[in-house]
Amino acid sequence: MKLRPYLLLLACLLPVCHAAERLTLAVEDDWYPFAAVHNGKIVGMAVEIVREAYRAVGVEVLFRSMPYARCMRQTELGREVGCFNSLQDSSTRDRFLFGQQPLFHGAITIYAQSGKSQPVTLADLAGKRVGLTNGYTYGTEVETDRRMIKEYARNDLASLRKLALGRLDYALVYTRVADYLQGAYSYELYGKLQVVGKVIENPLYLSFSRTNLRAESALRQLDQGLSMIRSNGRYAAITTRWSRPPL
Repeated sequence: MKLRPYLLLLACLLPVCHAAERLTLAVEDDWYPFAAVHNGKIVGMAVEIVREAYRAVGVEVLFRSMPYARCMRQTELGREVGCFNSLQDSSTRDRFLFGQQPLFHGAITIYAQSGKSQPVTLADLAGKRVGLTNGYTYGTEVETDRRMIKEYARNDLASLRKLALGRLDYALVYTRVADYLQGAYSYELYGKLQVVGKVIENPLYLSFSRTNLRAESALRQLDQGLSMIRSNGRYAAITTRWSRPPL
C-alpha cells in the first residue's frame, strides 16, 4: 500500500499524462479550397497547413469557423487569438500581428462576362461596377481606389453570380477560388465568365490579435512550425495534394 503514491507519481510522468498544448483559432467558413465548411467539416489547404505547422511544435489546434468579416473583427477585439487567411497590406498591418512566414501565395484575378477580348488593368475599372466580398482585403491599390464603384457581396459566389447576370461589370476573386466555384456551380456559371486581368499575387497570412494574451506565443509557434514542415516535405505534400482539391 505504501507504494501506491509513488506508482501514481510515476504514471503521471508518462507521456499519456502530458496532453499536447491546445490552441483555438478562428477561420473563415466560405473560401474553398483554402478554408471552408465543406460537407459539415472545416477543411481546406490553409486549414491543413496551419494544423500541421502547430502539430510540428507540439500544439493541437482547434478551429472555430465563421464568416471572414466576423473572424477578423473578433480577432481585432481580442476575442480570438487569430484568423486566417489575410493579406498583409495597409488595411490590416496596423490592426493585426503577422509572422515572418506566410501560409501560401495567391493571385487575385479580374473576371468579366464572356466575350470581353481586351485585357483589363485596375485603371480600367474606374467608373465600373466591381464585385468584392465583404470584409476581404484586395491589396493597398484596390483598398485606396476611389474611382471604381465597389459593390460588396457576402461571398465570392454571390459576386460571380451577379457578374454572370450582368449586374456587375467586373469581379475580383482569387483564381483558385473562382476555378472551384465555376466547377461546383457550372449550371449557373459555366461559359459565362472569363479572366481579363490580374490585380496582385501576394502572400497570405494568419492574422493575430494585438490584444489577446495568447497571440504572440501562437505567432512564434506558427513561424517555427511552418519552417519545420517546409523543411521536412510535409508542406509540399499538402500543397501538391490540394492542387486538385477534392469536391
